[in-house]
Amino acid sequence: MQLVERTAQGWMAVTPELIRAYLARPEIHPVEESCANEIALFESLMGDPLRPVSAADLDALADRDAADNYRIVLGYRDQLVRSGTL
Repeated sequence: MQLVERTAQGWMAVTPELIRAYLARPEIHPVEESCANEIALFESLMGDPLRPVSAADLDALADRDAADNYRIVLGYRDQLVRSGTL
């Protein structure tokens, strides 16, 4: 419960800490072969896990699979944020 906050209705609200913990999972974390742009994107998301990520940011990644993975993960993140609660 330390990664979420309760709303006035008692629901669990999405927080930057929750998204940061999700993005820090090994499936998302850059690997040794990751390009500089992927590492920079990951580090910027660790600093601000709710920051907007543009298509150009993802197109700059050398690994197309990594870019597709980020599209999926960030789409999930954005849906959670739009929903406001878990």
